[in-house]
Amino acid sequence: GDRENVTILRGYLRLDEAADTIREHLLSSPFASASPDLLKVDIDHADCLFMEQALRVLRPKVIHFEIWPLVPPPFEYVQRFQADLLEVGILTRPKPELIG
Repeated sequence: GDRENVTILRGYLRLDEAADTIREHLLSSPFASASPDLLKVDIDHADCLFMEQALRVLRPKVIHFEIWPLVPPPFEYVQRFQADLLEVGILTRPKPELIG
């Protein structure tokens, strides 16, 4: 949109490059802040791991994070990162491994 105070990073991002990519964006964008009002991670693949990487660089005031209601507290579930999910097209996407 036309808002200078909103930053959206869209595209393919490898887990091992996430913190560096965010850090580079902070340095290159005059309106980006290391303390944003809102941080939302919604990639439907290893969200917890990407959030951990983002929090190495950012200190947001509010975090918006989706949960999977089929895994209620006190259970914990984290999908492990699978780089090959980023390597294929949307129509040939392999199913992610579910390890819990």
